[in-house]
Formats: sequence, structure tokens, C-alpha cells
Amino acid sequence: MKKWQPLRLLRPLLLTFLSLFSFSTCRDTITINSSLSAQETLVSSGGVFTLGFFPADKHKYLGIWYTKISQQTIVWVANRDSPINDTSGVLTFSSNGSNLQLQSTSNNVLWSTSISANLVNPVAQLLDTGNFVLKENNTNNIAWQSFDHPTDTALPGMKIGFVSGFQPESEKDWKLRDRSAGCIRQVELNCTSDGFITINNAKLPDTTNATVDTTIGLDECRNRCLMNCSCTGYANSDVLNGGSGCVTWVGDLVDLRQFTGGGQDFYYRVAGSEVPVTSTKKNRNAGIIVTCVVLGLLLLASIVYFIHKKLRKNHGKYRRP
Repeated sequence: MKKWQPLRLLRPLLLTFLSLFSFSTCRDTITINSSLSAQETLVSSGGVFTLGFFPADKHKYLGIWYTKISQQTIVWVANRDSPINDTSGVLTFSSNGSNLQLQSTSNNVLWSTSISANLVNPVAQLLDTGNFVLKENNTNNIAWQSFDHPTDTALPGMKIGFVSGFQPESEKDWKLRDRSAGCIRQVELNCTSDGFITINNAKLPDTTNATVDTTIGLDECRNRCLMNCSCTGYANSDVLNGGSGCVTWVGDLVDLRQFTGGGQDFYYRVAGSEVPVTSTKKNRNAGIIVTCVVLGLLLLASIVYFIHKKLRKNHGKYRRP
């Protein structure tokens, strides 16, 4: 005779209940009438990414991580420079309804999207790409997105320095978070018409293939890099007092990152056609100005020389008997 096993009979019902409960509590959106507390999370519709609060160094941060990777891998942090020091925090809309704000329990604003646009019916949504967007509900009109403010990990579509002029070696592997193949150039260098693109707030690349010269400034550093066809980037070796010294890299740029704050300017080499038009115009305008100044000085010197010569000639005439 079989023993009575009530838990065994209830197990399917219990699992069904838990799955329904889990489904009902998973959301990917914050509306004007809701918020996200420290005990809650947003999960993208396909379950790829999670947004929520996580502890680090005795503080709490709001960030995004991969949902299905056992070891929590943070790909974006909102309040890196303003950690939550108390026991809780909440992500909510501001009083005017146009901005997301991260507030402490004492109502101090630790982080905000800080946009000037007026949204009528705003929502904040976590997408399966890992992008956290603020937009008008039921539209694709994005007013703010985390991809424009990368912090920890470069995801496909993020606005980050070396993606301009570069592309992943393998889009498929990149989406699976395997970036071991790195990136490749969209246009190869030719060493005669190359230029540079600036990454602000950069963490400089690994310095294994770098050379330091503390005796020269940034302009000479740029020229030295341009003259070396193997040079792929340069930066100041010392950022204090306006910057000084020179570091140049050859070969691959490994572990180059961009922060939302801090770091320093890094200049990486690209084909001339990849240099932004604004930079090209700025350099062209600077060249025109320098040319005009030089021509003006030459003209002025010629006039002075002509007047001086004429005066000497006339002075000689007056001295004759």
C-alpha cells in the first residue's frame, strides 16, 4: 500500500502558482504612477537584463546586469559617483514628471536623467539590449537612454569612444557577451591622411605597448604619433596643471573604457574619412587663420621695409650739397 504523500500531489500546483506569481511580478517599465524600491527589480521582456539595486563596498548602487549569468555581471551603473549610504533608495519620476530620479530615504537626489524636454506621458523601460530608456509611452521617441552614458561594459549600440570608426569582429559573439575577438576598423589606416578622435573621461588602454616621454607636450605628442605608422593613440602622461608629458601606444588598444566622470582625454587613430566633420572644419579654419596671420605679417613687414627704404633715399637727397 502506497503512503499518502500530500506534498507530492501539491507540487505541480505549487510550481504553477509560483510561476504565475513570478510572471506577474516581473515588469520592465516604470510609469509616472509607480517607482522602483531597493527590494524590487525591472527585468527586460525577454529576461536578458535586470535593473535594480546592488551592494558594493558597504554602499548601494542602481545598475543593470545580466539576468541569467550566475555571477552577477554589472554592465551599467547610474550613481557611480553618488552611492546610497543609508538602508534604502527609490527610483521614481521627478515632480514635473519629465525626469527619473534616484532618491535616498532622506529624499536627497543622488542621480537624475537631467533632461530639459517636457514629456506628457513618460515611461522608463529596460530593453533586451540592455538599454534603459526614458520615452513617451507607446512611442519610440526616446528622450534619454543609458546607452548614451556607458560606464562599465560596452554593449552593442552604446555610445562609446572606439565604436566610432570600429565595429565588433563578431556581432553574434558580442551579443553573447564574448568580446575576446575585440573590434576591427571600419576603414583601414593609410598613414598619410590619418587623424584622431577624442574620447573624454577615458580609462587609458593597457600600457604594455606604450611609450612615455615626459619632456614633450600634447601637440608634439600628436605629431610623433602621426609620424609613426604603428602608433594607434596618444594621451598626456600627467593630467595635473593642464596636462603634460606624452604616452603613445602601438598595436591593439586593450581595455580602453569610457567613464561618465573622471578619467582623461585619449586620442585614438582613425582613417581621415572617419574623423568627424566638425573636427575637420575646426582644423581647416585654424589653418586659414594661421595663413591669414602669416600673410598679414609679411605684408606689414614689406610695407615697413618699403617706407624705411624710401625715407633713407629721401634723407640722402637732402644731405647733398
